[in-house]
Amino acid sequence: MVGESALDDRTLRETRTGRKALISCGILKDEVDAALKLEGLDVPVFYLSPAPCVDPSSLEKQLVKALQRSSEVADQAVVLIGLCHRDIDQIIARFPARRLPVNDCFDAILGPRRKQLDREMNTFYTLPAWLRHWKRALVRNLGWDDVDARQNFGLYQRIILLDAGVSPFSDEEILEFFDFTSVPVEITQVDLAPLANLLREHLTT
Repeated sequence: MVGESALDDRTLRETRTGRKALISCGILKDEVDAALKLEGLDVPVFYLSPAPCVDPSSLEKQLVKALQRSSEVADQAVVLIGLCHRDIDQIIARFPARRLPVNDCFDAILGPRRKQLDREMNTFYTLPAWLRHWKRALVRNLGWDDVDARQNFGLYQRIILLDAGVSPFSDEEILEFFDFTSVPVEITQVDLAPLANLLREHLTT
């Protein structure tokens, strides 16, 4: 008679055979959830905390934990994260996983449109979720004050808030971020198609 633990292990192996999991930066959670639903993709998803790139040590710990958990339920993990850690690809190479070909989260959202926007002027890109997390990331974790913000954002001519219509935000949140950075904030409507196509391509092949 097969013991319960052995049966569970065998069932788990059969369930995960050929299956892929997705690991994503939490700043993209609303957009990724919507894109997966749009494509009808049912895969295990593991999210890092929003904006983990402000703390490389924490990012590595979160990523390794997510990679370990994903290997328990899938044969391979697809990692949606940019070049947010100097050793990002070496960390991922230790696991049955591969990183999507993006430099940052905004490449995944904008696709080819990114190059056009970059040519127009020096731009800082952001997402609605960032409006809820920048204080934690910049003020609490990095200890920035208004002077630090102006020095670090001073090279940007504009901030583009990418709005895919899946994550709410308020005028007050935008104004507060503008007050902190002193950089004009533009709201740009974006389509989920580039992200949805990217996920479909790499999660189904």
